Amino acid sequence: MQTQEGQIVNLENLCRSGNRQNPADALSADEQEFIGDLNQLLQDSYGVQVASSVAPQTAISQAKEICNALDLGTFVDYRRTQAQIIAGYRDPTTQRIANSQARAIQTLAPKYFCPAFAD
Repeated sequence: MQTQEGQIVNLENLCRSGNRQNPADALSADEQEFIGDLNQLLQDSYGVQVASSVAPQTAISQAKEICNALDLGTFVDYRRTQAQIIAGYRDPTTQRIANSQARAIQTLAPKYFCPAFAD
């Protein structure tokens, strides 16, 4: 990921190794639109430019986890755990970017993956 200031930040540790996208895995039209909106929201709202090293499947998986947590009524616990993980990063820039990405995914998840929770 590249910050607005041009700094490149490696987000490998944010991505679960089992969620790396295989080039053969095609995204649905809705998933492609979600990734496009996610990248745009990160750029516009948080000043973060997402590089190709961030796996789209990881963002999609996180969005679906959010929907699951909303369905189960455990979203507060989900977000608390996520915040603890982000707080564990030593570099403040990495923390800021990870938090921005988490907020952006939380914003878009209902629209694309759990419309019952959309505004």
